[in-house]
Amino acid sequence: MFNAIGNVGLIHWQPDVLGTVESMYNALHKHLAISTFKTVVTASGYTFMNANLLFITNYSFFMKLYRSFVFGFMAEQACKEGKAAGVVVMENGCRNVYQKAFKRQTGARYVPPFFVMTTCLILHRAECIRIEPAAPITATITHFPKGVPIDYFEPSFFNQMSVRERAIYMNNGVALPVPNICADLTRTLEWKNLPYDEFMKKFGEDTLKLYNLPTDAELKQLNEYDDEESSE
Repeated sequence: MFNAIGNVGLIHWQPDVLGTVESMYNALHKHLAISTFKTVVTASGYTFMNANLLFITNYSFFMKLYRSFVFGFMAEQACKEGKAAGVVVMENGCRNVYQKAFKRQTGARYVPPFFVMTTCLILHRAECIRIEPAAPITATITHFPKGVPIDYFEPSFFNQMSVRERAIYMNNGVALPVPNICADLTRTLEWKNLPYDEFMKKFGEDTLKLYNLPTDAELKQLNEYDDEESSE
C-alpha cells in the first residue's frame, strides 16, 4: 500500500474530503484506496477480519462504501474539528462505555428502580480485561499468498518457515526498504521512484539480510527429495 502511494508521488493518503468528489485529486485517492484494498484482500492480508472475497468484484458496492466513509464520515469529522479543535478526540473518548454510563446516570431517576440499579452497576463495575485464547483461532484461509514480495512476511515468521515454503518466495524480491528508512518521510524520495534493479541494489539488499533465504545446499537437498518422491 505504501509503495503504491509513493509511486504516484504522494507522501500521505489524504483526500480532499470537503472538495469536489470527482476531482482528479480525489479520483486518484479513490483508485489507490480501492485497488490496494483489493490487492491486500486477495493476498490474504485481511484474513483475521474474515473479509468476504465475494464482494471484491462488486465495484458499485465499493464505490458506495468509499464515498460514504470519505465524503460522509470523514467530512463530518473534518467539519467538527474545523469548528472546535480537539472536539473529535473528545467525542471519541465519550464512546467509552463507562463515560456513556456516567452521562446517562443523571436520567436514571426517571425510569423504574430496576433500571436505576442497573445503570449504577454499569457505572461502578470493574473494567473487564479480554483474555487471549490459549490456542489461536483458526483462520478461514490457511494457504500462503501467491506472488508476494518476501517482506510481505515479518522476518521472524519467514525465518521459521520450511525450506520448501521459503523457496517459493526467495526470488520475489522485496517491496520496501528496512523499517527505519520507511519511517523517515524525509527519505521517501530516495527510493520510491527508483527502477527495481537500482532499488534492490541500494535498499533491497539490506532488507533481504533480515531474511534467511534457502542455501544452495538446502535447495539441492530439497530437489533430491522431490526426485525421490516422484520416482516412487
